[in-house]
Amino acid sequence: MNQNTYIELMRKKLRGKITGQEESQLNGWLSASSENESTGKSISKVWQHVDGYKEDYQPDMKAGLSKVMDFIDAEEAPPKVVQMPQRRFNPMAMAAVLAVLIGVAGVVYWYGQQYANPTLMAQTGVGEQQELLLADGTKVWLNENSTFRYATKFDESQRNVVLKGEAFFDVAHNPEQPFVIETNEAAVRVLGTSFNVRAYPNEAQNEVIVKTGKVRFQPLGSDKFIDLSANESGKYLFDKGELSKNKTPKTNDLVWYTGRLQFTDEPLHEVLSRLSANMDIKFEPLPAHLRDCPLNAIFDVKNQLDSEVVEAIKEAFQLEVKLIDSKKFQFSGSGC
Repeated sequence: MNQNTYIELMRKKLRGKITGQEESQLNGWLSASSENESTGKSISKVWQHVDGYKEDYQPDMKAGLSKVMDFIDAEEAPPKVVQMPQRRFNPMAMAAVLAVLIGVAGVVYWYGQQYANPTLMAQTGVGEQQELLLADGTKVWLNENSTFRYATKFDESQRNVVLKGEAFFDVAHNPEQPFVIETNEAAVRVLGTSFNVRAYPNEAQNEVIVKTGKVRFQPLGSDKFIDLSANESGKYLFDKGELSKNKTPKTNDLVWYTGRLQFTDEPLHEVLSRLSANMDIKFEPLPAHLRDCPLNAIFDVKNQLDSEVVEAIKEAFQLEVKLIDSKKFQFSGSGC
């Protein structure tokens, strides 16, 4: 990478938008030489100084250039009292001063633009979910323990956001402005569709599930990618660097978003495990003769009462139910 690329990475770090892989590359460059380290410190200092600038600030290049020319003229003018040999006009020196002026003005304008279009962050904790509406009309449902960064207004080339955790996207269609979700390890690129991205930092994979439309799933820094269409899912395993596609995602993979658990001939012990994971309800281990009893049912885990869920299972197999405590139940009976 050239120096400009690392300066861009430095900017992303200061804005909190840098990915884990990019930060590793940046740290390697900064530690490679004292010159690189000095450049990084200079950029950080500029960032601190522009922090208080108004969002609508626009550098006045002409006024700045005029001041530099006045300064050069003053330097070239002979002193009024002491006669000194007149210095020659040095075009190289003037060019250097102009370069510094233009460079500083460019940096100030660059950061001014960032503040004119600030990045927002949404964050959820344990058991929390959040719904967002982005500037382009895209809807985002953020799952628990997730962080999502997005701009108040997208630029003209593409719509970039950053996700750590899990979110479902319903992206506003715009073929002229692709929508790109970056995780620590991969990127998902779409024009307009609905899909789920799971990218928790403590997990060994990223996963994409497509509900409608088509998306491109690609590891960062890699030429490999897979295109996913409706009712397909894709996984990227970090340690193996493998991309895989599954044409039949599991029915209940999006239960956190849909709020529905649907079972078709599912063994009862699996049903109870799923219910426990998605509701504030627990079950005692089943007797061996009840574990594999097949259940066909649909549960609304966000709105159904615990008692309604337990009663439905009880009636399905004519079981007996015992309340162990306020949130724990035990099933018994003759069998399926």
